[in-house]
Amino acid sequence: MPTRPIKITGSNVTTEKLELDDHDHTIADPGDTILWQIGKRSGVFSISIRPKTGAAKIWANPPRAQGNVWSGDISPTAPLGAMYDYSIFWRAFAGGPEMHYDPIISIRPTLRRKFKGRRFKLVGLLLSLMAFLSISIWLSDKKKISK
Repeated sequence: MPTRPIKITGSNVTTEKLELDDHDHTIADPGDTILWQIGKRSGVFSISIRPKTGAAKIWANPPRAQGNVWSGDISPTAPLGAMYDYSIFWRAFAGGPEMHYDPIISIRPTLRRKFKGRRFKLVGLLLSLMAFLSISIWLSDKKKISK
């Protein structure tokens, strides 16, 4: 499944805001991997990812640190349309005060992935059905004319 990177590109210690390349809202599909990365000139030294109270249950493997990046795997059975509210806790320098920022992850509310492998079978079935109905109508019209 695809990896959805979220890159931290900037920060403001006064407002505690982060600049994220996804504009604070990642849209993902069940089974995707989310990868949080700290940009080199972002002004962020370290991060940790924590769910907010009452956040939707979307993870097969919840976010965890892997060196200086964080990674989490969304469950293949994550509810379509779910909104995951979480906080990025961050520090601008080692030993500095911990600040937090609250973006979201949405699970795409469509069944696009569910039918990915079956699309052509479904189109073929519909075309066959349309051809059958067209021939049936043509034959019934022909019978009416011959009477």
